[in-house]
Amino acid sequence: MKATAYAYLKAGIPILLNAALYDTSKNDKDTGGPELTGCHAVAVTGFCTGLRKLRPYPGTGTLLRSSKINELYVHDDQVGPFARLTFGTPPITFTNKLQKRVGHLNDISLTMGSSFPDKYGKLVRGRKIGPIRFAPFALILPLYHKIRIGFDTILCEALSCDLAIELIRAAYPGLISKRLEWEVFLTTVGKTKSDIQACLTLPSAQRWAVLEAELPRFIWRVIARDCGVRVLEFLYDATDIEQGNFLDRVVPHDQLLHNVLQYSLRDFGFASYVQRLFALVPDLKHVPRWLRRFRTGAAAG
Repeated sequence: MKATAYAYLKAGIPILLNAALYDTSKNDKDTGGPELTGCHAVAVTGFCTGLRKLRPYPGTGTLLRSSKINELYVHDDQVGPFARLTFGTPPITFTNKLQKRVGHLNDISLTMGSSFPDKYGKLVRGRKIGPIRFAPFALILPLYHKIRIGFDTILCEALSCDLAIELIRAAYPGLISKRLEWEVFLTTVGKTKSDIQACLTLPSAQRWAVLEAELPRFIWRVIARDCGVRVLEFLYDATDIEQGNFLDRVVPHDQLLHNVLQYSLRDFGFASYVQRLFALVPDLKHVPRWLRRFRTGAAAG
């Protein structure tokens, strides 16, 4: 959820979050847990990356920048603008073993603290968290109809590349200092070119290649960093279709890493890479587009 919110909010796209509301100050005798007071929808408009350490992505261990999010800011008609939803609250557990046994009741692992009014209609002020817990069950995205490539597809690209780099890192101990940090988000061509123009660590030739290129209006950016310094970047055409070659270009901020990744593909073999990545990356349905590009030998550009 953090990764999805980060990806679209960076593009300025608000998200409609639907959640069940549980009052932890009341006990439901039928379920043995907090009382369900109803469902609610809020518009998510921002986030805070207040956590110091990156949290490994479940299943792969990939370090996503979005894992630092500790709060979402929402527009809530019961609270007002910029209401807070906080991560890290305890899960909701139910003690009614009979309903659990027949499958009518499951514990809820993801809950969020809120400043939602309590049972007396009193708002929670300051940084405190009230008794009402949000249990999100759906995110609704108001996307422009030409944005056809979804977040899950691009996330698999990032996860697979991270795992590929981890496979070769042991063979090249001085290549990168530690596991890379990944940032995945949707943006526009104008913002992309402005950012690339301001990135003075990128060689001039690579910078001008991006600035002079005809890029799509909407772009998925996947940026890998080593100790805060960009080392590799992929630009994906968000307006393409999943059956197409939607990787527009590779931007090698670190030419050595780029070359080693390309050479390792040749040494280990394309089929071997594909087999291992499908085994390691959850929900990977197609051969990653970055892997196809590196296979052709024309990865950059």
